[in-house]
Amino acid sequence: MGGTTEGPAERTASESEPLNKTITKILDGQEPEPATGAEGGGGGGDASADGGSATQSSFYVFCSQPCGELRRGKLRVRCATCRQGAFTVRRDPCSWEDVLRPRRVPGTCDTSDCDGEFAEFFFKCAEHASLGEGDEAVPLDLVRNNLRHIPCLACTDVCDRVVAYPCAAGHVTCLECFVTYCRSRLDERQLLNDPEVGFTLGCPAGCPQSVIREVHHFRMMGDEQYERYQRFAAEECVLAAGGVLCPRPGCGMGLIPDPECRRVQCQQGCEVSGAGID
Repeated sequence: MGGTTEGPAERTASESEPLNKTITKILDGQEPEPATGAEGGGGGGDASADGGSATQSSFYVFCSQPCGELRRGKLRVRCATCRQGAFTVRRDPCSWEDVLRPRRVPGTCDTSDCDGEFAEFFFKCAEHASLGEGDEAVPLDLVRNNLRHIPCLACTDVCDRVVAYPCAAGHVTCLECFVTYCRSRLDERQLLNDPEVGFTLGCPAGCPQSVIREVHHFRMMGDEQYERYQRFAAEECVLAAGGVLCPRPGCGMGLIPDPECRRVQCQQGCEVSGAGID
């Protein structure tokens, strides 16, 4: 079978807005216009909300390779069954859930020998040439252009790009203050353990139901700090399961001893052993 063909996600009903404008409204918390056409057609335009200025919305992604940082993104669609790009959607996505979760938007696959009925949306970095199949990027749905000129919750500056927390109050922080907030909570080991997301953070103001659900937002701290975040999460999971951590500086390996075991030794070869390594 040939490689995946990427298809630009496009609104196909001629009476309605293009998909890029519809998703831009969703991204900014506005209600998209209802679709007036039932069927679609293929091909067409780019659904990335390009621009990146303070007066235009953009999708943002974390591009692991080759950029290694926050970048503008572009939206693509393909068949959820065969993962080919020759796919016609029957309706627009109406929310971020439609974009981020599979099997939400119906359509028709135009690839021969495939009867796929659902779209799969994905993102690519808009700032480097495609590296082929598998060149995808994680969408950071909370990073947005500050079209409403909301001041940062921490420094009170009005910045072009912000992290918009999913709280009813609509609080935002600039990207610099977000990184500072994440690093300070990590230093203090004060991350929240959400049963669905894992270790994360919420709105700095303590608003309810405001946790960051996509942990790749923490990649904005940089590789070293993100590795610290992952190590912290692993250590907390070990401790919560009744395990212990090797106390040797530079090791910290997690060990979960058998309940009947009275003596534990680090499996990394450290010269440390004892009852619970204490």
